Amino acid sequence: NRLGAKRMAKVTASDEANANDAVEQFRELRPAYERYVSRLEALLADLLLDAGISVHTVESRVKTLESFAEKVVRAGKEYGDPIHEVSDLAGLRIILYYQDDVDRVASLLDREFEVDTVRSVDKRELLALDQFGYLSVHKVVQLSSARRSLVEWKECAGLCAEVQVRTLLQHTWAAIQHKLEYKSTLDI
Repeated sequence: NRLGAKRMAKVTASDEANANDAVEQFRELRPAYERYVSRLEALLADLLLDAGISVHTVESRVKTLESFAEKVVRAGKEYGDPIHEVSDLAGLRIILYYQDDVDRVASLLDREFEVDTVRSVDKRELLALDQFGYLSVHKVVQLSSARRSLVEWKECAGLCAEVQVRTLLQHTWAAIQHKLEYKSTLDI
């Protein structure tokens, strides 16, 4: 059993070393992600305005180093290359008034960006019509080849972002659900 414990300690130490390396990589890349998310937010505002889509708000953020480090070592998750496998290093949220606009924005994202369909998900498809729960469209996007060739976007080539699209009511539910997940059943 001692050997098993030693092996487990080696794996844990190795995993920790890999996580630390990934965090250091992200520390170096984070300023580029901050510029990227800022530019994406402005681009999305322009695209939405041009499409005539009424928006409650567009939010953006870059994952903190602490949050990235926690995600990389989270139980049940294994990453070979966290910098390229974690899809929400840059995150944007488009909050809309109407459900029909969620589909319009999803189509706009499909037209204007390269969408990673494997890592993207429409949470609305996961619930039956008579179920209530988290409903958002998550699109993992990269710049289109045409936009990547523009001088102002070259630094951002290869970076991805997760764009969440939801209505204001869905956003309110998501906030409540998130709060409830971190309370004990006694508190609820």
